[in-house]
Amino acid sequence: MLHLMHGNRPYALSRRSHNIIPIPPKGDATYKPVLRHLEAKLRRHLDPLPATFVRGSVETVAAEQLSTLVPACDAVITSPPFLGSTDFVRQNRIRLWFAGWNYKRQESAKADFYEHSRNRDSTLASIAGVVVSLLRPGGVAVLHLGIVRGYDMAEHLIAAAPEELRKIAVVYEDVRHLESHGRTDRGGTATHAFAVMQRA
Repeated sequence: MLHLMHGNRPYALSRRSHNIIPIPPKGDATYKPVLRHLEAKLRRHLDPLPATFVRGSVETVAAEQLSTLVPACDAVITSPPFLGSTDFVRQNRIRLWFAGWNYKRQESAKADFYEHSRNRDSTLASIAGVVVSLLRPGGVAVLHLGIVRGYDMAEHLIAAAPEELRKIAVVYEDVRHLESHGRTDRGGTATHAFAVMQRA
C-alpha cells in the first residue's frame, strides 16, 4: 500500500511525481479507487506465489537495533539518507502515518534521523558499523549514497568503516541529465554513488 501511494507509473495513486522520493506532485488530480488499484497490484505480485517464496517480516526499529532482530545476513542492500539533502520525515508524512506514526511522533523524531547529523563522518562510521553487525564473514553490502554539495558520502563512509568492512568498488552515476519528474529544484545531489563492500 505504501508503494502504491506514490510513483510516476499508472498503478500509483499519486499524480506525475518524482520517482524516488514523494515530493508533492503538480497538475490536475484524477480520482483513482484505492481498493481496485491495491487488488490489481496484489494479483500482479502474489498470484500465484512462486515455489521459492519465503515469508518475511516487517519491523520498525532504528538501524542500530536490526542486529538484535535478524541473524547474520549474506547481503545488505540499503540507501542511508543523503546527509543534509532530504527532509525524510516531511517528504514521507503520509507513508509514515500509514505505518503508525502520527504527525506529533513524526515531528518529535526528526532529530533522530541521520540526515540531520552535524558530524557527518561520525554518522557514516555509525552506518558502516550497523552494516558490519549484520553481515556474516564474506557477506556483501551495497550502499546507495551520493555526493552532496561536494561531500562524497561513499568515500567518507569507506574511510570511516571498521577494518573488517572492505571496499570492493564504487560506481558513480551523474544524474544532472535525468528527467526532473516535475521537480524544479533537484537539491544538492548531482551524482549518486554505489559503494560495494565485503566483510572479511
